[in-house]
Amino acid sequence: MKKIQDKAFRKLKRLELVELIYELRKRNVELEKEAQQLRSQLSESEELRRQYAANQPNEETAAKIEALVAEMVEECRMLRQQIEQHNAGSAE
Repeated sequence: MKKIQDKAFRKLKRLELVELIYELRKRNVELEKEAQQLRSQLSESEELRRQYAANQPNEETAAKIEALVAEMVEECRMLRQQIEQHNAGSAE
């Protein structure tokens, strides 16, 4: 196979070889740019993943948050009852 390729390259004219090399280098530059963009995207994705993982609450933190929310809901209910009682007393 290699000998066939060598013979094919030997039959090419100098200008054709130069054009072939130019196109290969041009394609190589394009691929390098694309690879750099993909590396950059990968880096950004990894950073976002790390930030997401760092900000994930564990079970203990989630339980504390849920308890605080439940307390706030209960306080809101009590305040609503007090407001309703106050409004009822003012209406009389």
